[in-house]
Amino acid sequence: MKVLMIGASDTLGTYLPDPSQGTFSILARELPPLLHDSVEVAHMRFYSHFPKAPEHAESSVRDRAPDVTIIAAHSMAFATPSVGARLVHIFGWKAGRWLERRIWDADARARKGGILAPLRDPARAVAYRVIGVSTFASVEETIRHYGETMKRLARFEDMQVIVLGTFQPRRDGDIAPHVQLNTGLAALAREHRLKWIDRQAIVTSLGDDAFQPGGRYSTALVHRKVADAVIDAVRS
Repeated sequence: MKVLMIGASDTLGTYLPDPSQGTFSILARELPPLLHDSVEVAHMRFYSHFPKAPEHAESSVRDRAPDVTIIAAHSMAFATPSVGARLVHIFGWKAGRWLERRIWDADARARKGGILAPLRDPARAVAYRVIGVSTFASVEETIRHYGETMKRLARFEDMQVIVLGTFQPRRDGDIAPHVQLNTGLAALAREHRLKWIDRQAIVTSLGDDAFQPGGRYSTALVHRKVADAVIDAVRS
């Protein structure tokens, strides 16, 4: 049996003190003994705002031929305005991303000290003022991008598809856009007869226990609860 998780940092547990407590790692450890079968659990990073993202997901699933695909929506496309996104809007994807990578490289070198270090903050302020910031996509566009991906995956016969909604990763953050995305995706999941798990509902139910000290990033408890919900969906 093959299980493919299509996600990003929030499924890998990148921001946990111990990433092995992330959703994907839990599934990789626990699904094989629970299913009493030879189970291969793989992870694929996926960003809905990338060009031809739905086609990429479809071709990857076709190549990997999983029995279960879990697609975890995230809010990166609309929740984090950046200079990089603004560059993409101005110059197009290829040139904008190239410029963004050059900025990242310079910023990384500046963080290490040396001649660029004193210029880091002034350069960032100039970039924000001159170039501006934007998001890669709106919530509505993100719903369409994920919706197209879900429609393509729903076409695979004999493959179970589980859709995980997004969640607000900051305790004091605005959950409204995340709820909006989840509402749209839940309706699409019903339309395509896909299993749906609302991660924002899980986070909200846990209250302060959902967030690490400082109120930023989810805790291992969130990943545990999400993994439990996925395991129940796979076994049902």
